[in-house]
Amino acid sequence: MDRMRPTRCPNCEYPLAADHVYCASCGQQVIGEDSLGSFITHFLGDYFTFDSKIIRSLVPVVLKPGFLTNEFRIGRRARYIPPLRMFIFLSVLFFLVIGWSSSSNELTDSDQLQEQVFWDRFFGSVLPKMIFLFMPCMALLTFLFHRRTKTPLLIAFVASMHFHAFVFLAFGVYGLISALFRASGALAVNRWLITALCGYTLYYLWRSLKTIYQEPPLANSLKFVGLLVVYLMLLIGASVFAVWVLS
Repeated sequence: MDRMRPTRCPNCEYPLAADHVYCASCGQQVIGEDSLGSFITHFLGDYFTFDSKIIRSLVPVVLKPGFLTNEFRIGRRARYIPPLRMFIFLSVLFFLVIGWSSSSNELTDSDQLQEQVFWDRFFGSVLPKMIFLFMPCMALLTFLFHRRTKTPLLIAFVASMHFHAFVFLAFGVYGLISALFRASGALAVNRWLITALCGYTLYYLWRSLKTIYQEPPLANSLKFVGLLVVYLMLLIGASVFAVWVLS
């Protein structure tokens, strides 16, 4: 026997019209949740929707600098992972990789062990706090350098989140790959990889600014250099201070 159609949402008590499939207030489906077939259908639908969002988000965040920020600005947002969620998710994965990579090193010398504990504290506790502090710092610097474009501060924050999400993803993957090369003794390959990755990261930031703010190449390059110099000075200064405190 078919289940009677409710006149109010079971979840939030919002009144339902006869043609409502989903509640207009909370979004819950009106009927069809009480069968195994419906449960499996919704699970697969949610899974593949999320899976498609991952592909649509991570591919451009790596290969198309500035693209996701522009998509956010023009309102195409539902098809991608929200910027803040992406930033937090990839930052957690990055620091998990860092923790795994450092714990996989077998140290027997007491001095090396003490040094490893120090850097574990730095990467595991201090650096995450610094990154979460410097993400809005970079957003503010980006906004100030491009204030004449009249671009809202929100876009600078979204651009900063997407840039740092890329950094977390790229260097997280590098951490996994470098651990394999380090275990096999291919340190030269490791050095080549980190050099190439740092070079691409600089290009990524330059290209992101060009894509988002649409300024002439010379103006974009000068602002990129200024932003990079100020940001790195603040980051290095904060890192030196943190190391001094830990010591």
